[in-house]
Amino acid sequence: MKKRFNSLLLIALLIALLSSCATQIPIRLLQSAQYDMSEYRHIAFSSVDPYPSFPLERDVHLVEDLSHSYSSLIYPGYQTFLERLVSDYATKVIENELHSSHYFKSITFSHHLKTRDEIATLYYQGIDALLDVSVSRMDVQEYVFAKQSVESENPSYVLRQKVMISLNYNVIDTKTGIRVYGGRLSDQLQKETPLSSEEDHIIFAPVVLPLFEQMIDSLSEKMIASLVPTLHTTHISLMGNKPKNTDVEEAYKVAKKGLYTTAYTLFVQEWNQSKHLPSGYNAAILLESMGNREDGIALMSEISRTYTNAQVERQLKRMRNYHMEQERAEKQL
Repeated sequence: MKKRFNSLLLIALLIALLSSCATQIPIRLLQSAQYDMSEYRHIAFSSVDPYPSFPLERDVHLVEDLSHSYSSLIYPGYQTFLERLVSDYATKVIENELHSSHYFKSITFSHHLKTRDEIATLYYQGIDALLDVSVSRMDVQEYVFAKQSVESENPSYVLRQKVMISLNYNVIDTKTGIRVYGGRLSDQLQKETPLSSEEDHIIFAPVVLPLFEQMIDSLSEKMIASLVPTLHTTHISLMGNKPKNTDVEEAYKVAKKGLYTTAYTLFVQEWNQSKHLPSGYNAAILLESMGNREDGIALMSEISRTYTNAQVERQLKRMRNYHMEQERAEKQL
């Protein structure tokens, strides 16, 4: 039984190795945004509103010791004006994300505009929409707990810092003053820091701002991705030369070098002459990679009618889905 298991494991590893050696062809896809901003290409963005209640909720002068046995005093990683530092960082990151998307025709930084009349002034400046972002929730939890070790009778102590944040964002039509799109994004992180076992000293906990900055980086990227079509690249392996056909060995070599037009010509020529399955399959994938999705789908459909092959059917389904998604995304441009 053990020998058979080892044999199966060896076969699986060999298959994985062979797959990793197969030539990978890049397939680019423009993925549509969750919200269609094609009518709002001239936008205004104001600074992110900070979480207003955070200072009022903070009345912690020392980190809580849940173990009730740690002898040192620990001052929290919460900073004065943390809510302002977080909102300022979010403003900078979101503005940079908007510019780097290269999607909007103009991006205007505006002061806080809340009333419909105030927002209407943007409309007369040729601005289509206002992106309004606020920090709707922030929280920091810091405490010490003990870990019992098998190697030692004495416990080890750990400082745990848990943070969370929520961002609300709204796209407001400047002509009507009505919210047309928007949502809420949330994230949370925690960090554990081993503590010294020395007695009677004071410790300052690591500041929590970097944790908030890490979450804002992630949430800002998701926010812009919901508004802007994004380009993604996947890689599809060429089908191996089985049954082996010596006439297309050169096609595999040039494909590996990235000479996709030459490889396509050689593969499609062999498909037309002999209906060699891998040649037709590879030619269809290369067509898609070069941006000719419709002809790639047509060729893969022809192969599907000629052969019953699960790999062909999977790729044909994917190619059709990619084609529809590409068309949806292009309508948002």
